[in-house]
Amino acid sequence: MPRRPLPLKGRALDLVERFIPDRASSVLDLGTGTGLFVAAMAEHGYRKFAASDAQNFVLPEARPAMVAFREADASF
Repeated sequence: MPRRPLPLKGRALDLVERFIPDRASSVLDLGTGTGLFVAAMAEHGYRKFAASDAQNFVLPEARPAMVAFREADASF
C-alpha cells in the first residue's frame, strides 16, 4: 500500500509557492526518495515533475506517486 504524501503546509508550502509560483512549471526533484514531496506538490496543483534518486531501492515505493514512471541507470 503506498504511503500518504507528507503534508505540504506552513513554511514548506510558502517556499514552494515563492520559488515556483507557476503550477504549470516543470519541477526537478533530485534525491526524491520515495516521492512523497512530489506527491505533496501534486496535491497542491503542480503537475510536471522529473524525479531522480541514486538509491534505486526506494524507487518501487515512489512508483505509485508518479503518473508516468521510468527507471534508468545514470551510473558512470
